[in-house]
Amino acid sequence: MMESMRSLQSGPSTTSTKFTFDSVHTSKHFSMYMFHQDRVVGYKHSVRANLDKEEMAEFRQMRNIDHDNVNRFIGISLDGPDLMSIWRLCSRGSLRDVIANNTLNMDAFFVFSLMKDIVEGLYYLHNSFLQCHGYLKSSYCLVDDRWQVKLSNYGLTSFRKLEKRTARGRFL
Repeated sequence: MMESMRSLQSGPSTTSTKFTFDSVHTSKHFSMYMFHQDRVVGYKHSVRANLDKEEMAEFRQMRNIDHDNVNRFIGISLDGPDLMSIWRLCSRGSLRDVIANNTLNMDAFFVFSLMKDIVEGLYYLHNSFLQCHGYLKSSYCLVDDRWQVKLSNYGLTSFRKLEKRTARGRFL
């Protein structure tokens, strides 16, 4: 077990669940890890935040979101060099990557299925306590091994308020 100053899993100054820090892949915005025998991805945020009780309660509620078209939120990592939101890994990457690779014959039925998954995920989020995704784009529409689209990086409003966006829509 690793000592943790603060984590969503364990609370302040207790022992947290251990991540395997031998990253499978690391990039500027993402790192991949193993967590309880599952592959997860950490989305690196460009800010450091002191989270209040209200924000921590929102993250706890996000961990309870369960829908076929909404990616599983695992928690927040506050202790490392980067503030990261931790999500279940979808093996085929983002919808943006799937379209950009252009290796598939995407017929009308396949495209309809992808769109239907996105709409069902949005409908669920809009009827949840979050009431919206918050920052939907194709790179946050993830595709799993069964070609099912799952919306990710929803919520996190406190982080988004702190992160300044450039004119191109990318975070600093």
